Amino acid sequence: MVTRLSETAIVGTSAEFVRQAVEACNLNALRLALFQATGDPAFAAIGVEQVPMNGGASSATMVRASDRAALVELAVEHLGKRLAQPAAPQPDEVRQLVEMFAGRQVNDDEFALSSEQLAFSSAIDAFAGRAASIRAALPEGFHVLVIGAGFGGIASAIYLKQLGIPFTIFDRQQRAGGTWEANQYPDVRVDIPNRFYQYTFEQTYPWKHLFAPGAEVRDYIEHVARKFGVADRLRMGVEVRRAVWDEQGKCWDVEYREKGMPRTMRASAIISAAGLFNKPLIPDIPGLDDFKGPKFHTTAWPARLDLADKRIAVIGTGSTGCQLVPRIAETAGQVVVFQRSPNWVQPAVGYHDRVPDGEQWLLETVPYYANWACFGFHWHSTQDLPGLQELDPEWTARGGVNERNARLREYLVGTIRDRLGGNEELLAKCIPDHAPWTRRMVKDNGWYEALLRPNVELVASRVARVEADAVIADDGTRHPVDIVVLSTGFVTEDYLWPVDYVGRGGTAISAAWQHDGARAYLGLAMPGFPNLFMLYGPNSQPRSGSMPKWLEIWGRYAAQGIATMLERGARSVEVQQDKFDAYNRDIDAAADALIWASAGKSSYYVNRFGRTSVNMPWRAERYYRHVGSFSPADYVFG
Repeated sequence: MVTRLSETAIVGTSAEFVRQAVEACNLNALRLALFQATGDPAFAAIGVEQVPMNGGASSATMVRASDRAALVELAVEHLGKRLAQPAAPQPDEVRQLVEMFAGRQVNDDEFALSSEQLAFSSAIDAFAGRAASIRAALPEGFHVLVIGAGFGGIASAIYLKQLGIPFTIFDRQQRAGGTWEANQYPDVRVDIPNRFYQYTFEQTYPWKHLFAPGAEVRDYIEHVARKFGVADRLRMGVEVRRAVWDEQGKCWDVEYREKGMPRTMRASAIISAAGLFNKPLIPDIPGLDDFKGPKFHTTAWPARLDLADKRIAVIGTGSTGCQLVPRIAETAGQVVVFQRSPNWVQPAVGYHDRVPDGEQWLLETVPYYANWACFGFHWHSTQDLPGLQELDPEWTARGGVNERNARLREYLVGTIRDRLGGNEELLAKCIPDHAPWTRRMVKDNGWYEALLRPNVELVASRVARVEADAVIADDGTRHPVDIVVLSTGFVTEDYLWPVDYVGRGGTAISAAWQHDGARAYLGLAMPGFPNLFMLYGPNSQPRSGSMPKWLEIWGRYAAQGIATMLERGARSVEVQQDKFDAYNRDIDAAADALIWASAGKSSYYVNRFGRTSVNMPWRAERYYRHVGSFSPADYVFG
């Protein structure tokens, strides 16, 4: 998406404001944007270096310290002039720009994924040329059902619309937004910068916060649905329950409920964008049903719940628990937090801050700065994170992961110690016994500061049972409470929930997955289940990157698969069994070299069979090579 330049915004802005904006921004991103806008070789001559972070465990690609002052002056000078809107660069130019940003050559896989993320040319617009041929090939009554109106469902719908393929979106909630509509607990928000947490085709949205609250993310999704003309295809409050493949009719017979009434329809193809975090995990705790006060999962947070002076039990300390405890502790009389095992909690600079005025000005007025600012997050994610997850045999022999991971652990322990002010009792409860990134890292939302409050107690114990007015811990302690909050996560093994899919030959997908859990080709397709694509399916959570951008990629892949079927005059598309088998052997072997399985079943990354079933073990660049565009050679058309 091209950032359009407002000349008056530059001309009417004070030099002091401009300088402050430049000094506070991602200078490497601004350097690339201004080089494109001006062609000044002085921007290209400025170098970058790897700056250590997190105690030397990580590094970031930043403008060389010795060049920083000169770059600020050069940028301020050019921002005092009218800048021309440059044309979208050609592929060879993009590669040169990426290498200028990175300070090194990039390989073909890195370049392909970088081009996707920079999005100088819209992938949506590139689809328009296929619409006429697809419309001519559409069988009478052909219609795609998209299940889910979160990031994945909306992206899929946009690509289907651009291709001229009829579709409807069903969602069981009352508003679009997916998980950001389902989760409305106190202080729910993204845990990566929202400049990175967005579609590539809508990167100039005027976000208010650096890490957007849930309602703001939901507003963004609804904005995109309206802007790209798919909001009128939404049918909310509709829950799909079952879909059975009709081999003769080459379609799915779908059962759903709408306004409490059972209904049926036929869908020529289905794109399931139901998501991974959609079925709440309600723990089997003895006596929970006997509790007399309010008790609820965080996805069912009551809209007008009064917490003032209440005694609240929070069961679970994953991302959700760590987010909500600091906020509710501000008004509650007492908060008792039950922690089965601690997680690594990572510092997050500016977690509650609004987007600075200077940064917003640069995003709105400098051509392509938004593209490069977003790309900066992508580049750091793909270059930094994977190395922390890979096993080094010499280190594993000593019980570790690798040298960088050990440095990160040391850094995080020091951070926790500082945050807890030397409180050794709490420190002992807060240091995990697993390596960083074995489980999902949690962002610090004021978690440690909250634990130091006099009205917050951390109980490092499982819950043994619940009584009418109290929670009893495994250690025997009794904690009287007025409210019980289940911050217990989701049943991530139940992919595609709540729909029961029955494929060719009457095989239920649950039966196909009963051996060692859910599997799919690229996380997207299953043999025996034609015309069904799933987004965020088994083993598809990438090792790095932004989930909305990957959902966009998966939605495009699914739309391309359906379009290719139509262009070939076929009525079904199904992944080949041998491709499926070879792929799953490959990712199982790749997972053995990574850290996730070491957490055992205490992590949602590992299923009940002990297999890593959520994460994609390939590096992001390799995975993108396969999902960046649909490959007809991997499929059978009928």
